[in-house]
Amino acid sequence: MEATHSDWHDPKHGWENGVQTKLPPSTANERLFGPIDMQYVPNSNWRRIPEVSAVTRFMIRRQFRHYFEPWELEYILSRFSRLTDFIYEPWPFEYTSIYLGPWERALIPTGMPETLKRLTIFQDSKQYLTERALQDRNYVSISPEYMSEFDFVDITKSTAQTSLTLDELSVSFYVDAMNFFEACEEEWTWDHLKSLSLTSSLLFRSIKGQDQRIDSLLLTAAKFLLRMPNLTTMVLWNGGTGEACGFIYTRTKHYAHITWQGTWDLEMSRQVLEAWEDVAKLHLVELRVRHECLKETIRSHGDAIFHLNLPCQVIEPTSFWQIRMEDAQGL
Repeated sequence: MEATHSDWHDPKHGWENGVQTKLPPSTANERLFGPIDMQYVPNSNWRRIPEVSAVTRFMIRRQFRHYFEPWELEYILSRFSRLTDFIYEPWPFEYTSIYLGPWERALIPTGMPETLKRLTIFQDSKQYLTERALQDRNYVSISPEYMSEFDFVDITKSTAQTSLTLDELSVSFYVDAMNFFEACEEEWTWDHLKSLSLTSSLLFRSIKGQDQRIDSLLLTAAKFLLRMPNLTTMVLWNGGTGEACGFIYTRTKHYAHITWQGTWDLEMSRQVLEAWEDVAKLHLVELRVRHECLKETIRSHGDAIFHLNLPCQVIEPTSFWQIRMEDAQGL
């Protein structure tokens, strides 16, 4: 860890005289990140929750840390008859050693309330917790091939389907932007969607040939915007230690702006620029292109969000403050 905390002394959990000397045991993570079992049985009268009409905004912030089974979360949401906003900030399932089948790894349920208009999902993570999960022999995962197939067919598909009836959708570090677009069907149109924010692992410079892959992502995004007539804001971004970048589209009465900003520059191809010209022409506005360089130190995704100054909310403000405070303390 980068910082010391002289009053922290808990050898059992890896802290000695203010310095973290080893990773916490898996049992500690289990208590923090394990499931909350409501003992709800679908399609039964067991432990029924009364319907609540007063709640219009529901948040499960990162500090909750635990997770619900997807069918239990679906049931909870279904009891809010006037729910319009749902903010969910889960942690990776890898932080618990409990075996989870594919269906249990879905964060959002397949059925969302019809009243829902705005959905924000931000999957947080910590590098040292991820390392513990990968190193711990108690950690159990399903095969990569099975998980990959499930990602595309179920998790990403359900997220894409949910977007069809929303006004605003922001999904960070849960599904990849390219996978999201690939899960969409050709006949779909988004008549209500006004704001869309997604993260993508493609938006890191360190991989060879990445410019061509990013071009492909931006071309795909432009194609989908032609089927989102009311969209005025789209953000494709990523951030982590040492890197932050974002492709931002905004539309006003007279102009459409596309902005690339990041710790490194991207030279957009002529094909990409022409595709976004088509988006601007659809709305009879002029396209303007900007490039902005970030020179600030990026310690984590929290710093990335702060310095990118994204035009939409990708995380609940208090949670965002917590992340930046933890970064400042070296946690």
